Amino acid sequence: FFSSLQKMISASVWTIPFFLFTWVMYAIVFILQLNKLEPTTARLQILAVRAAFCLPFYGLFIWLCVVEPKAYTIFLIFITFVEGFSFYNYASLIITDCGGANRFVELLKGSGRSLLCCSCCCPKDYVVYYKRATWAIWHFWWTRTVLSVLTCICSFSSTAAAKALEVVFSVIGACIAVFAIVSFLLMYENVHKETTNVSGLAKFLLVKMSVGAIVLQGLAAQFVVAANKAPYVDDDTYSVAEKTTRGYCVIVLIEFVFLAVLMLVAYGSKISPPPSKEVNIPKVDTSSCCGFFMQVFCKAFDCLGTISYSDSLTSADSDKTVNFSTV
Repeated sequence: FFSSLQKMISASVWTIPFFLFTWVMYAIVFILQLNKLEPTTARLQILAVRAAFCLPFYGLFIWLCVVEPKAYTIFLIFITFVEGFSFYNYASLIITDCGGANRFVELLKGSGRSLLCCSCCCPKDYVVYYKRATWAIWHFWWTRTVLSVLTCICSFSSTAAAKALEVVFSVIGACIAVFAIVSFLLMYENVHKETTNVSGLAKFLLVKMSVGAIVLQGLAAQFVVAANKAPYVDDDTYSVAEKTTRGYCVIVLIEFVFLAVLMLVAYGSKISPPPSKEVNIPKVDTSSCCGFFMQVFCKAFDCLGTISYSDSLTSADSDKTVNFSTV
C-alpha cells in the first residue's frame, strides 16, 4: 500500500505548486482584509474572507484527486460543502452590506423595478420571494451536501438501481443549485448599485467560475471516457478512466492559478463603508426543529440571523439595531 501511495504522490509532485499558489493568494487576501479591521466594515471584511474560502480548498481537493483519482466522487462531497459555505457567506455579505434582510427587501421595493424572471412561478411579493430565495440558498449549502453523500454512495455500487439513483440525486442537486443562484441573482440585479463598495459582482463571478471549471471539465472528462476516446493506456498505477480524471484535474489546477490572481483582485481590494452603518439582526425562532438546526449549525459559522427576514421587525424597532463593528 505504502509503495503504491508513494508512487502515486511522486507522479503528482510536479502539480503541488499549482494548488499551493491558490493558498498563497488566499493568505494575501486574508492579511489584506483582516490585518486592519475598520469599525464600519469589519463584518463585511470577515464575510469577504469567508466567501473567498472556496478556491484554495478546491485546489487542495482537486490536487488530491490527481494523486488518487478513485476518490474523486468522495472529494466532490467536500467541494459541494465548501461551495455552499462560500455562497452562503457571499449572500450574507451582500445582504449585510445593504443593512440586513429587512432593509434588503425595502431596497427591492424601493427600486421601482420588478424582478426579472421569465417564469410565472416567481411570486410578485418581494417578501415572499426573498424568503423563498434565502431558503434556496440554505438548501444550496446543506441539502446539496447530503445529496452529494448519497451520490457518492451510489457511485460505488455496480447495480442498475444505484446508478439510476446516482443520476437522480445529481439532477436534484443541480436543480437546487440553479434555483438558488438564479433566485439570488434576480434580487441582486435590483440592488447591485448599492453594493459597489464591496465589488459584489466581481466576487460572485469568482465564486462561480472556480466551481464552474470543476463541473464543466468534469463532464467533458466523463464523455471522453464513455466514448473511449481517451489518449491513454492502462498501466500498473492508473487505468484509462483514472488517467483521464487526473488529466482534467491538472487542467483545473492550472486554471486555478489564473483564478487565484483574480481572487486577489476581487477579494483583496479595500472595502469601503456600506450605505447603511447599521443592520437589523432578528432573533431566529428555535421553537421548530429547523430553527434549532439553524441555531446550532449557523452560529458555529457566525451566520445566525444574517439573511433571515423577520415579519415582526419594523422601523419602530430601532432599538434592535446594532453597529456593524459588533455584528
